[in-house]
Amino acid sequence: MIHPLASPTAAPGQIAPGAHSLGTIAQLDIDDVDQIVGALAWYGGQIYFAGLYIDRDVQDFRRIVRFDPQTRGWQTVHTSLAINTKRRSGPGNMLDTFFPDNPTEEQSKDKLTDALGVNLAGEQALETGRNVYCCLFEERGRLVASLSSPLGGEVAISEDGGPWRTTFDLVPANGHTFHQPVPFGGGVVALATGLSQNAPPLLRGEAVDSALWEEVPVPGFKEQGNELACRAAVFADSLYIGTRNLERGFQLWRLGALAAQPGDFEQVIASGAYLFSDNQQVAAMAHFGGCLYLAGGKSHRSLRAHQVANVEIFRVNPDGGWDLIVGKPRFSPSGLKVPFSAMGPGFDDGTAVLQCLVAHAGYLCAGFTSRGAFKLFVTPDGEQWTEKPLGNFGGELVAALSTPEGLVLLFNPRAQGQPPAKKGEPLPSIALEAWRFPLD
Repeated sequence: MIHPLASPTAAPGQIAPGAHSLGTIAQLDIDDVDQIVGALAWYGGQIYFAGLYIDRDVQDFRRIVRFDPQTRGWQTVHTSLAINTKRRSGPGNMLDTFFPDNPTEEQSKDKLTDALGVNLAGEQALETGRNVYCCLFEERGRLVASLSSPLGGEVAISEDGGPWRTTFDLVPANGHTFHQPVPFGGGVVALATGLSQNAPPLLRGEAVDSALWEEVPVPGFKEQGNELACRAAVFADSLYIGTRNLERGFQLWRLGALAAQPGDFEQVIASGAYLFSDNQQVAAMAHFGGCLYLAGGKSHRSLRAHQVANVEIFRVNPDGGWDLIVGKPRFSPSGLKVPFSAMGPGFDDGTAVLQCLVAHAGYLCAGFTSRGAFKLFVTPDGEQWTEKPLGNFGGELVAALSTPEGLVLLFNPRAQGQPPAKKGEPLPSIALEAWRFPLD
């Protein structure tokens, strides 16, 4: 159940002037929540949150909730569940529990999914938050949620924000679990999670609820050490794809048209922007000031997919050239690159871990945690950055969203990377804290 509106705990004077609490989202019926990955969306004048809650038994619970300004509370509008059958004594035992007549396993999976919304997909244990993805966006007037973990993927669609339908469940074993569907070229391109050995980096279909998806070949993608395409954005009539590459550093690829030939893919940035394995992953992309900004940095198993350490920020211009905005000076094939902001990695903070990169109200905003505290840096022009005091917020940021009413930040007050509770002791319950901030 979703807990009613409650004020997050904060001592007087610790919150920025003009900040407004949107209450808490508490999962009182889920024990031992180990990590939360989620996304926010503004749809029909209301705020929605989609989240994957991973417990210590490696199940993932999927929830979509909506903030109602009339009742000032969060309401559940959709739920589902993915079970890791390998960690729960195997699929055979579980199927016997639900279906004592012992039909075939595949028939039982279909029945159980239809009856309970349970996906019996999980042969791969969930080892790290960087393989969990969630996005929430509007497409053709509909609100679409794409939720993906090593236990399986799900695409849920609502025509009006009320009733939701799950269009299909995606199975990791065949490589067709994906995250971040992106409308492009009259169709949809989705980034494959890459959980199977030969998973393609990209898939394409006519719409997010298409029954048929086909591979988009990217020559040399796997051969160059890329694990997966982790972020994408449409910019200057092209599709830009940022990768995770732990050995050689992230790459940024560009595709000019959905129907283009494989050779039409072009590398815009290679070798982690020439810091190699110090820049392993593109964690975020944002449109701002007629350019595309991206954040890259060091990946780690303890970090989520949208988080990197030693964060650097880059700007891609409409002509395909790129600039270093925040980071370490380096030589590149196009010459010496020095940061336009005159700030080093992590905004001169070696402990910074990126949490968000979002454009809002004429500012580009970069949020990160440092020594247990959340900090927000903003810029009106992409180059001159200043810190925006928000107050005393700890833990980690789950999601950020620009709305007409302010910048909404959703915090998990439980600090990331805490030592696990002792055996037999439950993890503390988690209530996500939602806040809205003005930037003027």
